[in-house]
Parts: sequence; structure tokens; C-alpha cells
Amino acid sequence: MSVPYNPFELLTLPLLKNFQRSKQHLLIIQRFSWPGVPAGSGFMITPYMSENLARQHADTLEIKEGRLVNLYLEMDKVIILLNSSKYLLFVNSFREMRWSARVLSHYQKNVMAYLTANGFPGPQDQIEIELTLQWGKLEAIIRYGESKQTFYIYEMITY
Repeated sequence: MSVPYNPFELLTLPLLKNFQRSKQHLLIIQRFSWPGVPAGSGFMITPYMSENLARQHADTLEIKEGRLVNLYLEMDKVIILLNSSKYLLFVNSFREMRWSARVLSHYQKNVMAYLTANGFPGPQDQIEIELTLQWGKLEAIIRYGESKQTFYIYEMITY
């Protein structure tokens, strides 16, 4: 693997303020792992307008994985995280339109090794891979013939 490719947009102060202005004041801040992001320093930010959706997302989190933050009440805490050199905060949006193809292309050897190790036989061209972001986590939906399985892409690209 060469230089890690990360498709996610970095959080900036103008983007954070834009969330607040557009009434996306509820943020899920959760741990985020990716090649090239030092362990324990990455966080994924998912903004919400709807308290119901934000709480649904928060309910999917493991203990100490993350939490729901209200920007109207805790903007100063988020700014401290944002300005800290210890942390990298990413938004659940992508820097470019072709992010999925680039992730699969960049980490192809790792993904195929992972699939082979997990019982996906046969030629690569018969395996369909769709990447999707679900509750702040990038997932790979793998289709091979009639079977369909879902894996976290981080596990695949670091295999």
C-alpha cells in the first residue's frame, strides 16, 4: 500500500459554523479509524437537523465510541477539538464525486485478500462491491452470485 487515500472532508471552522447556520446543530462525534490517521486521533462528525435521527445514530454507538453534541450548547468544546493538533475531525461527506471508485482502486489488493480469506471464491469481475456510509461508518456491501454480505471497509483495507 502506498500513501493512504482518505475520501472524507476535513472539518473546518467555516463548515462547522455553516452547520449551525443551516440548523444542523446536532452532531454525532464518533471515533474514526483510517490508514494514515494516527490511532485514537480520528473522529467522524455527522450533522443532523432532526433530533430523532441524531438519537437513532447515537443509539448505534458502542460505549465510549462517541456521543451526541448540541452545537448551540457545546460549540466551544467542538472548537477546542477542532483547533487541537492531537485530533483530526472528518465530516461524513466526501471530497470528490468518484470517492468510491478511488477507495476500491487504491485498496484493491487488501480488499481482494480480505474477500478471499472470507470465502468469496472466483474471479474478481463476478464480485460486486458497493460502498455506503451508514451511521458514520463506511460499509462495503459485497454481492457474489445470490449471496450478499456487509463488512466495514476499514477491516478490509487494513487486511
